[in-house]
Amino acid sequence: MAFDAFVLRPLLSRGDPRGVIRVAVVLGAFALAARMRLRPVRPTAPAAPDDETGPASTTASQVPAPRPNGPPRTRPPATRPASCRAAVQVQVLGPVVVLGAATALTAKSLELVVYLAFHPEGIHEERIKAALWPARAPRPQTWLNRVSTTRKGLGRSATGAPFLPRFDQHVGRLDASVQTDVDALVAARSQVEHQAPTDAAATLAHALEVVRGPPFDVATGYEWAFTELHVAHAERVVVEVAHDLAGLALAMGDWRRTLWATDVGLGACPASELLYQDRMRACAAGRDRRGVESAMRDLRRTLATTDSSDVASRDTVELYEHLHTRLQSGTPTEPPVTARSRPPR
Repeated sequence: MAFDAFVLRPLLSRGDPRGVIRVAVVLGAFALAARMRLRPVRPTAPAAPDDETGPASTTASQVPAPRPNGPPRTRPPATRPASCRAAVQVQVLGPVVVLGAATALTAKSLELVVYLAFHPEGIHEERIKAALWPARAPRPQTWLNRVSTTRKGLGRSATGAPFLPRFDQHVGRLDASVQTDVDALVAARSQVEHQAPTDAAATLAHALEVVRGPPFDVATGYEWAFTELHVAHAERVVVEVAHDLAGLALAMGDWRRTLWATDVGLGACPASELLYQDRMRACAAGRDRRGVESAMRDLRRTLATTDSSDVASRDTVELYEHLHTRLQSGTPTEPPVTARSRPPR
């Protein structure tokens, strides 16, 4: 009755045609206020605690079984965004080092970081132990201490997050800002697809500067790098980048840069016939007949010490004979198309 006397009656008095609208507005406001007072507050569930290797609630039945070893499945352009600048770089094209870590990593801490860097999708801890300690797995406390020491040694990003986060469901992975020098070469080769020849040559030359020698040039350990084919993958990437640069430089008349590219590539993969072919073409472009002969001689000597046969492929022999004959006769040395069309061995 009070509501009718003090609210509705004044609104509807004096024949005001807008009184009904005023009533509707007032009633709607009261209804909205009532709903807001009656809305329940949903409690927030507390975060589950975790330890070095995963959530405490994880049971043995939830832990996925380790997968058998296989060829590397890393695809840097997909798992390593090009826009993500490498805060830490794991270098394996030569002696193994980690640039950008808080402290110098050594022994198994260094190898642990390298192994995780080549498994950016994440890897189960049982596979890590089997790869790094093939003879006997470390004790549980020793393993936890190793992970903790490595995490501290690797350091933290600019945001304060560790480069080696805590294991999730017993799966370890590095922060996305940690990349390898092999990643950098793959990214550079993808980048030049949309560049002019001059810019592409500069990009590839800059990328090749990280190559310091054969992949995984270490005295002991790292057997997993060979069995999981990471060494073969790294060699193939270096050869591809060096060959691309050699072809671009030769097309621009810069045969000296072609020689440099082959020097770098052969330093990582000494038995690459493809790079020896590029080298012979560069020597021929510089009118260096002895250089062509020396390249062929070096190839045969290298094959004799690394392969089961000391015989170069037919394509390489045909290219050598073509260039050598042309240089002797003083005629143009442009090689026949057949010498380039077939893939090297």
